[in-house]
Amino acid sequence: MARGVHGIPGPKARPFKAYRAQFGYGRHAGLYWAVRKGGWKRICGWAFVFAFVAGIAAAVTWRAWFPAAARWALRGRGVATKSVTWIGSDRLKLENVEYHGEGRSFRAMELTVIAPWAWRRRLREPEATNASVFIQANRWRLILPEGSKSTKFESEREFGITETLESFQAGMDRLWTNCPRAEFLNGTIQTPSGEFNFGVVEWRRGELSGDFTWPQLNDPASFKLARTATNVQLAVKQIALEIGSRLSLTITTNDEARVAGYARWKTNRVDLDLTFVPGSDIPRSGFVESKGLEIPEQLLARAGLQALDARFRLVITNGRFDLRLRAPEAPVESSSPPSETSP
Repeated sequence: MARGVHGIPGPKARPFKAYRAQFGYGRHAGLYWAVRKGGWKRICGWAFVFAFVAGIAAAVTWRAWFPAAARWALRGRGVATKSVTWIGSDRLKLENVEYHGEGRSFRAMELTVIAPWAWRRRLREPEATNASVFIQANRWRLILPEGSKSTKFESEREFGITETLESFQAGMDRLWTNCPRAEFLNGTIQTPSGEFNFGVVEWRRGELSGDFTWPQLNDPASFKLARTATNVQLAVKQIALEIGSRLSLTITTNDEARVAGYARWKTNRVDLDLTFVPGSDIPRSGFVESKGLEIPEQLLARAGLQALDARFRLVITNGRFDLRLRAPEAPVESSSPPSETSP
């Protein structure tokens, strides 16, 4: 019998294992009971020392392991790259970059980007933002599938010119905020209709400009796409073929898309001003006209026609089309011999 309080005999002492079995402290808490008294303090102490030493080692050698960590992080986002190396103190060079998403593919032999912490710091400094190139791609290729509409967007609502312009403007605004400046060198956009080759393309403060060549043409053309406070302006110019175009894309107060501008080729010029309602690719109102349209004989040889010189005006009112085509009157030559007058 065990000694109780004030010498009164108490119940028989039970072994410690019996208490564990009675109150459920059996195998479920075996790890805790396996450690001797005071052992957990030593284990936590050694764990803290190990974490402290590992943290110091990681902080000292972070430039050695950060490229590998960045490569694994990019792989988790669907971006594959062969190697990641440092360039200077705050830039990373990625080689053989590939990304596939939404049916599109992007490849670049070299891609130079600013490190994330330097990127955020320069976004807060206006002077550094204007002078820094955040992304530079060299020898790149963008492969576009046939058709460019988003499957997810189409399932939610009907996709038209207005929605395309709204999405495009929102994308330009996000790019302007998060990446004020970028450069793309020696690249190609591959489409089902052909390849467009680009020399130098620069994105800077809401303006995308550069030079490119059309499929099967060697003469370069220049373009400029600018995002203003109210609209998007596109200008294309090709000197050798005398091609020029300027368009203004605007979302009106009625949530309608307005496309206005002109297209010129040699002495030909077409002016247009069209309005599109949401969810439609057909203009609701506007006009397309040309005061002088001349097509050379070489382009009409297959149709057996001679050179065409005409004027036309297409007026659209509430979805109804009115086309008027008129050719200039040719001078009438008389086939009769001139009359002789007697003296």
